[in-house]
Amino acid sequence: MEGYKSRVLLTYSTCEEMGILEKFLDKVGYAVDRAHGGPEAVRMALDVPYEIIVMTYCSNVDEMLASFKEIKDNPLSMYIPLLLVADELSHGDRIAALDAGVDDILSSPVDPYEVVARLRSFRRISIRAREILKKEETIDKHNKLLRNIIGNYVSPDIANELIKNPEKLSVLGGEIKTITTMFADIRNFTSFSATHKPAEVVSLINEIFEEMTEIIFKYKGTLDNFMGDCIMAFWGAPQPTKDHAMLAVCCANEMQAHMALIRDRWEKDEYYRLGLGIGINSGQAIVGNIGHNKLKHYTAIGADVNMAARLEKLARRGSVLMSGNTYELIKEHIITEEFQVDLKGFDGKNIAHNLLKIKHPIAVAKTVKVA
Repeated sequence: MEGYKSRVLLTYSTCEEMGILEKFLDKVGYAVDRAHGGPEAVRMALDVPYEIIVMTYCSNVDEMLASFKEIKDNPLSMYIPLLLVADELSHGDRIAALDAGVDDILSSPVDPYEVVARLRSFRRISIRAREILKKEETIDKHNKLLRNIIGNYVSPDIANELIKNPEKLSVLGGEIKTITTMFADIRNFTSFSATHKPAEVVSLINEIFEEMTEIIFKYKGTLDNFMGDCIMAFWGAPQPTKDHAMLAVCCANEMQAHMALIRDRWEKDEYYRLGLGIGINSGQAIVGNIGHNKLKHYTAIGADVNMAARLEKLARRGSVLMSGNTYELIKEHIITEEFQVDLKGFDGKNIAHNLLKIKHPIAVAKTVKVA
């Protein structure tokens, strides 16, 4: 900026050599301000972005050290280099001054050229520090944007893990993953929506989806989509987990239990007809950002995903219907009833398992907020 001079703050009362230094700095192009003690220097440092503060050692040691500390503890002045000028300091006094925030100590009589050299050195450090802070601010903004995007797909703890380990974000490009997919449909919702006001319908489905999503995130699931009155979620991507099948089934079981609590909370007879039918399958799928170049969606596609959707269509209200694939992965931990089903698009014998009981529920932590 034209006409701008770097500002230096000198703190002294009566000191001939500091007066000489003040004149020298003014001569070489610095704007010099003077404070008559530590407390005044603290106040001035909060108002002006000084290049450096040069203070002389004073007999009131406690006040001097308190001033150093106050300057360095305040975010408005903490990055201003602090230079102490003293005749002779004991080893203990030097340590006390450095611990209080002094960046460097010069012996008296002070050499004006050395002060200017130190000032230039500190300026280079300050410029570098500002560049680092600017980069950190940019990174923070970038991470916040990523959290907002990723947080639409996965639980907050998984989002935080992906932010801390960005190399894991490469899976968003698309790859074959072994996952467990779940479809959960609100049964009897179509007839309910036809006989109730739109505002009531929207309020109700939002309430259900919001609470079911929290359960999905609790069990570390990835929320894929809301499709009318159906929720799609999967486990095993973008962050792989060996427990994807067990997490999905435990999640579905808790969703069914919670749906019953929601119906009790409504206390309306016509709401008791509503419930969830849930279908689950485990297998390979293509997972990634899929869609138009202007609108893409992180999702899973493939035959094994379709099988979960077909099982959901067969599931009764209040039931969790899983494929033989899923059952084989967790059969030691659950009790089911087995039967044969016809699934559209899948030839041969298809075995389904209706969940009766989970013998060994998987332990999960409560959902955490995105940092």
